[in-house]
Amino acid sequence: KSSVPKDVNAYSISKSVDDLEAVIKKLGLRRFHIYGQSFGGILAFEYLKRVAERNDPKPEGEEGCLSLILSSTPTSVKIVEA
Repeated sequence: KSSVPKDVNAYSISKSVDDLEAVIKKLGLRRFHIYGQSFGGILAFEYLKRVAERNDPKPEGEEGCLSLILSSTPTSVKIVEA
């Protein structure tokens, strides 16, 4: 049986997207593809939404996510967070 986290907020979608951004930065990825399976698809979508909302346009083809594949991803974050 898995242990119960002391702070359940440590597992929020926002914090998970923060983690994804940190991994991308740490690995020095400038151009990449994302495949999101199930909950990973939610994180991938939320990550790309966050990037788009920054309004920090990059020249086409210079850097960032080149493609996104969502597989068995829930259609609503509210369903997952419930």
